[in-house]
Amino acid sequence: MNDRLVRSLSLFGDLELSDKIKDARKELSDHLKSKGYATKIDYLGADVLATKGNEKLAVLIGRHSVRYKRVGQLMRIDGFELHYLLRGDARVDWAMRGTVNILKVKSKGSL
Repeated sequence: MNDRLVRSLSLFGDLELSDKIKDARKELSDHLKSKGYATKIDYLGADVLATKGNEKLAVLIGRHSVRYKRVGQLMRIDGFELHYLLRGDARVDWAMRGTVNILKVKSKGSL
């Protein structure tokens, strides 16, 4: 199994996010805090930035499909591990686009 897939699943595999972006950002922040990260919400173009020691994460939250303009913005954040989480009926389970990990997560209220 790909190391980046394992990493993404270990961070976000059990995550469930609301449809409302404001709620989803808070839920993601709380989730990462429970794993020992310090977080900032809606900062530098990312929905959540998280740090723990030398680890730095920049995370975007989307619905259904990747918005590549946002990926481009995320890729400008130097020195961060980049993740794009898709909710709802996303068309991907997991993928890599350059240095960005794209992962489908559960959406609250979905089956």
